[in-house]
Amino acid sequence: MALGTFLVVVSCGGATSEGGVATDAGPSGDKETQSCVAVPLPKPCAKGDAACIPDLSADRTGFPTCRTGYGWLPFVVSCGAYDGVVYGGIDSATTYYFDHSDGHPVGFTNTGLTTLMRCGAFEPSFEPTACNSPENCLPGDAGPNR
Repeated sequence: MALGTFLVVVSCGGATSEGGVATDAGPSGDKETQSCVAVPLPKPCAKGDAACIPDLSADRTGFPTCRTGYGWLPFVVSCGAYDGVVYGGIDSATTYYFDHSDGHPVGFTNTGLTTLMRCGAFEPSFEPTACNSPENCLPGDAGPNR
């Protein structure tokens, strides 16, 4: 069985689909307006956990800027005022959001077929936005594994 990665973009505030990428539409196709739940940054942090990156702008080169496909490797996306790191699976994805101005983590979303919290805010002002979906990586372009 082939395993694949796909990117799903979610917005707790009801962003629209961008570039053919799905949004947070529920099973009926209706938009679900969800509030982000305030959560603390994890402490201690698990090695390789994107929420533990204190400054994505300093650590950005450790992630590819293309969609990694079958490798399950995290990749960087642009999300309006935020940068994101996407961890994709077969039918779900987690996106960690970082403030574009100084790279600190501000929140996360879980999308797809998952029972995980849909939206968590490390900062009260966090409002996730739609992310641009990058092109698929070519063989050898995925870079180092985190």
